[in-house]
Amino acid sequence: MNSKSNKISYLYGFIIVVAFLSYLMTVYQKNKPLSLEARTEQRALLIGTRLIESHLEQKLFLPDEGKQERGLASTEDKLIVKKSLSGETGRDTWGQPFLYHVKGDGIKNSVLYMWSLGPNGVADYKDIKDLIAQGPKNDDILVTIPF
Repeated sequence: MNSKSNKISYLYGFIIVVAFLSYLMTVYQKNKPLSLEARTEQRALLIGTRLIESHLEQKLFLPDEGKQERGLASTEDKLIVKKSLSGETGRDTWGQPFLYHVKGDGIKNSVLYMWSLGPNGVADYKDIKDLIAQGPKNDDILVTIPF
């Protein structure tokens, strides 16, 4: 009778250990650190959203045809800022600048393409049209933000 009691105790102990290990694995899966690629995508979304908000607020994406740019000695009160539809901003997780391009009028029905050249820092596309049409290749990371 004593050995049967020991076997049951071991079985209960084993079940408790397995249940505890399962719990730990579940907690780890929920809290495991993001990959560098996933962190770069999140960072691109955050920086891209802020870029859109600040550019729309400052009207940097607006066309400036027929308007004069304010010079250093200008007395005009209106300050016209030239549009900035492509450029660099922020840094990805590898320390390289994010690149961006706005497709559309920059006010509505536009898309901000923000991408990272990845860990190797080399563009794996021939031009922006290739990147947009075919998507990122190799280690490049592209995020699309419509606005």
